[in-house]
Amino acid sequence: MNNADVVVVLVSDMAQPTVWTESVEPNLKSGALVLFGHGFNVHYDRIKPPEDVDVALIAPKSPGALVRSQYQLGRGVPCLLAVHQDA
Repeated sequence: MNNADVVVVLVSDMAQPTVWTESVEPNLKSGALVLFGHGFNVHYDRIKPPEDVDVALIAPKSPGALVRSQYQLGRGVPCLLAVHQDA
């Protein structure tokens, strides 16, 4: 991961702080983009990315079962996208 330009964190909200602390943060390079598959932990300061990385948040605007059923039909659902930090 030390050479990654983009890191996508797609684990549950409950697991994100541990994954972040143990695996992601120690291996981030300056200037990388970190994309979170949901933004609660960043928004509520449970995860505080370093100032030298870009941070974006994306989340489906639908419950999980609907996201899955639409995916199986070859469709998608609306999502929310936010730039939290533009280093």
